[in-house]
Amino acid sequence: MSTEVTKRALSAGLGIGALALLTPRAQADTAFSAFQFPATGTATGRTMPDRLAEIKNVKDYGAVGNGTADDTAAIQAAVNNVSAPFSSANRGTIFFPAGTYRITSPVTFELSANVRNIGFLGAHGAKLLGSFPDALLKRSVNTPVSSVCSIENLMLENPHPTGKAIMFHSLVGGKIINCGISAWRGIETFNSQSVTVDTCSIIAPAASSTSVGIMAGNATSVISTDVSGYNHGIRHQNVGLIVHGGRFEVNNVGMMIGMDENGNPFQSNGFCIKGPSMEANQTAIQIRAGGGGNISFSSGGGVPMAYGLWINGCNDCVVAGAVISGSQGFTQAGVRIDGATRLCMMGVSASSWSIAPGVDTSGFIQTNKS
Repeated sequence: MSTEVTKRALSAGLGIGALALLTPRAQADTAFSAFQFPATGTATGRTMPDRLAEIKNVKDYGAVGNGTADDTAAIQAAVNNVSAPFSSANRGTIFFPAGTYRITSPVTFELSANVRNIGFLGAHGAKLLGSFPDALLKRSVNTPVSSVCSIENLMLENPHPTGKAIMFHSLVGGKIINCGISAWRGIETFNSQSVTVDTCSIIAPAASSTSVGIMAGNATSVISTDVSGYNHGIRHQNVGLIVHGGRFEVNNVGMMIGMDENGNPFQSNGFCIKGPSMEANQTAIQIRAGGGGNISFSSGGGVPMAYGLWINGCNDCVVAGAVISGSQGFTQAGVRIDGATRLCMMGVSASSWSIAPGVDTSGFIQTNKS
């Protein structure tokens, strides 16, 4: 009764508009953290803390991102959080706002910790910086298992003489997208399967006779990616390599096919190289031990190269539509073939050739061997 009287009195004195502000009293008494509201056009309300928990922002865990503070523990804490809606197997998305996050040891997402699914996502301008003889983001070598891992929109810089950026091992299914990488060894995938590197820039921080841009393994795809300044831009072992487009510049060898992570010959089968630009490498592509390959590319550049294409161990390979040239010529040969069986060369143009005695050239079709 008194409530009704109060409402009538207020209605007379304040008007209906002001009275409306007092109507949802129960909601006004609800703590903001527990208040549920629906997004526009939806029917189910949820609290703000639940919405914020969907993505792990490293700053919520104490990261500073000023390039000076040590953010290692904060970032690892974000990875390690397994409270709902996350779990030991599914760690969610680790988000980096713009800034430079200095770390002093690897941020790990290991199979041994049961990490199956995780993503690292940076806002444009987010950088992970460290200088130590290990990887910035690390998943160690074990038996590959089904996983979905991704790294996107991050700059990763490790100027240590034997520093690495990304160790992407022990998974089946992974992506590294739109990342800028600078490290002695940029990306390792040789103990994983079905990994894609897409639209990345990978630059060696300093000259080194052992540096590798991408150490690739089973079913690795490299798409529209630039790799420069390395001893080996890409080194591949095992089964399945696809390279589509991109640019490989100022490497000792742009692509080394058939060599393991320790520099030993290791058979590379089922590789397909289509349309990359090769500039100012000492050797554009070298096949050390390979089979079942398909190559089409253009080489050039304004400095003398030793070889455009060097085949010294290849079975059942096709080289088609390759233009191997250089404005400064070759110190050795545009195409060198030391060892090959069932090699088919179609529409290959090179200014100079070196073919070892005994190499079967019957599969050379409409090829310029002048």
